[in-house]
Amino acid sequence: MNKVVTAAIALVLLSVPAVADPGGKAVGEDAGALIAPAERAMIQAYYRGHPEKLPSGAGLPSSARDNIARGKRLPPGIGDRMPEQLAVRLARHPGYAYQVVGGNVLLVEIATGTIADMLPGAPR
Repeated sequence: MNKVVTAAIALVLLSVPAVADPGGKAVGEDAGALIAPAERAMIQAYYRGHPEKLPSGAGLPSSARDNIARGKRLPPGIGDRMPEQLAVRLARHPGYAYQVVGGNVLLVEIATGTIADMLPGAPR
């Protein structure tokens, strides 16, 4: 009987499509929208070789700096497009766009402006 109950519980747990993570985003939900480790390495290498193309963020208002975090909405008018030379090398994420804000590379959901993932201090 215990084996049957254990198997039933395991089956139920495996059939659950998503489990919340500490960031409030569900694991498995929009999983393709995350910046992969290989992409992170490519972004860091690009900006190490082209530091002049990474905005410093010195002109960002402190209220904008405080809102640059995963799960938060990017304030309107903040951010620059990622250089095309780098963007073409990265995986495409339909419905998302890369933005560069104050030394950070963000993957932003276009429809809502929500930051889905980020690479803080890209060249480090």
